[in-house]
Amino acid sequence: MIRTHAGTIPALIEDRIWRTPDQLCLSGPDGDLSYRQVDELTTAVARRLADAGVEPGEIVAVDAPRSTLGVCLALAVWRAGAGFLLFDQMQPELRRQELLKDARVRIRLGVEDGVPALTVLRNHSPVRVDDLAYVVYTSGSTGTPKGVLCRHASLPPIVEMAIEGFGLLDTDRVAMLAPFHVEGVVFELLAALAIGGSLHIPSVEERQSAADLTKFLRTQEVTVLVGTPTRLGDLDPALLPALRVVISAGEDLPLELAQRWADGRRLINSYGVSEATIASTFTIVPADVRRVSIGRPIAHNSVLLLDADGQPVPTGVPGELFLGGAGVAAAYLNRPELTAERFVEVDGARMYRTGDFAVLEEDDLLYFVGRQDAQVQLGGFRVEPGEVRAMLHTHPAVHDCAVIARDERLIAYVVPQGRVVPAELRDWLAERLPVYLVPSRYLVLDELPRTAWGKVDLQALPEPAPLSTGPTGGTAVQTALAAAVGELLGVVALGIDQYDEDLFLLGLTSILVARLIRRAEAEFDVQLSPVDVFEHPTVAELAEVVEQLRAAP
Repeated sequence: MIRTHAGTIPALIEDRIWRTPDQLCLSGPDGDLSYRQVDELTTAVARRLADAGVEPGEIVAVDAPRSTLGVCLALAVWRAGAGFLLFDQMQPELRRQELLKDARVRIRLGVEDGVPALTVLRNHSPVRVDDLAYVVYTSGSTGTPKGVLCRHASLPPIVEMAIEGFGLLDTDRVAMLAPFHVEGVVFELLAALAIGGSLHIPSVEERQSAADLTKFLRTQEVTVLVGTPTRLGDLDPALLPALRVVISAGEDLPLELAQRWADGRRLINSYGVSEATIASTFTIVPADVRRVSIGRPIAHNSVLLLDADGQPVPTGVPGELFLGGAGVAAAYLNRPELTAERFVEVDGARMYRTGDFAVLEEDDLLYFVGRQDAQVQLGGFRVEPGEVRAMLHTHPAVHDCAVIARDERLIAYVVPQGRVVPAELRDWLAERLPVYLVPSRYLVLDELPRTAWGKVDLQALPEPAPLSTGPTGGTAVQTALAAAVGELLGVVALGIDQYDEDLFLLGLTSILVARLIRRAEAEFDVQLSPVDVFEHPTVAELAEVVEQLRAAP
């Protein structure tokens, strides 16, 4: 066994290996692994990394499916003394190449024919960061994603929070639902392996369908679930009696949803940003909750609420959230000016300026108020519309553009130079950006509205035209699908004249795709996949797919 520094997360996991080597550690689509088997696999890969010259603090990319093997590759990077950059298989290849270049990644780990594969990408001197645990990229307003350098020293307080605050045990069975490239995966990994429990990984199909996910959670007897409110809203707590701890993260938790999930189990509402490592505050939501808070700071972390002059605000007055303590990340990768702007010194302490506003009430709890800038949360992802705009502006047919978030979706406004086809713009962006950054509506304008100072007047951008609710018709399946899609998009039903229109250009989003699949399952007793919807994105085409599935033996 490769031994790592005492007190680190890898050392905690190694301690579990010594204590309970034959206990279940990982369970996924590619099989089950005990702690002993995880030790053997990660040790072998860590030695290969060492033989390839990987040094402490180097960034190693892990480009693998969400699987037991994918998790082992990430753990092997830690055991080799390096930090990992995780990719999700749904990320476009162009996006991955951009991040590999920005992070100066020399070694990429992947999976070929079911076994670990190591690829040397380039021979340049890699980036090295003291105490580096991982790099996670967030949306950037300039069009360039921001790589956040997170440290091993920030992780033990997260484990302490999970044990002392959330009440997690070494017998818990934790579900891994987060996309592989977001920071939530790191918490799910810590919540299971650093404490001595087991991590359970659903397949892509099981993650997309609420019915299949419910079946997975029941079959695996999952006791701990981390999810966005969007995800939790799709599940029925009554069908998941084994769940004893549910953690809401990534979005505001609506009161109705909090009341539904807090009954009969421990519901945690957490707040955090990548720049302060996973979570900075949390609260246990009471069953009789009347207002949802984000709680208090976790151990070894601190929170300040400051006004525009950098002075503390009194109780009951909103202020900007500044986060300090052990969780504060090292820096933004290759972004010294932005690092200096956002990681600031307040009364001699290094803190991260979030741009979020909160208020401390008389009950000594923090309540989230909103954001200072245009950044929004969509489906649990931090989305910077400026990043989408910057990418869209590079399209040769786009003279000018603006992107805003409205009604939980992104809308693009385009001033063309020459001929522009919205469907082509969407497909072009989908090759370069994650699906949650691709706008669902595109409006072509002669010019963008501007203020007296010449800036784009975002408030004056027109509302998208309402969808047609004209006469329906067609087959019974087409009519039912049109009604389902219309309801999801906020109209009574799509008109028959829209049966051949691209649903994504009418406003369908990746989140709504999952809901449409569930509607189809309930309505027609068939199991559509996300691929079916993306490859057949019209009512007419989807109806044909449904008919074929119904006719299948």
